[in-house]
Amino acid sequence: MTTSDQHPTNTSPSGADFIRQFFPTSPYVGHLGMQLTAIEPGTATLTLPFTNELVTIGTVVHGGGNRFTH
Repeated sequence: MTTSDQHPTNTSPSGADFIRQFFPTSPYVGHLGMQLTAIEPGTATLTLPFTNELVTIGTVVHGGGNRFTH
């Protein structure tokens, strides 16, 4: 893609832009009720509401490579 003066432009979204666009449209994210709380270079903070349906053992919620407790 080029601008009106024929210089190439970067049309690829940044990682942060991708996450900001992805989060509100993802059915999985919506089903879990996750929210993007903060985003900084190299870090995104997500909020996942605690529900008993997500508990694996006791009050531990397993989220992929991370474990969260209530």
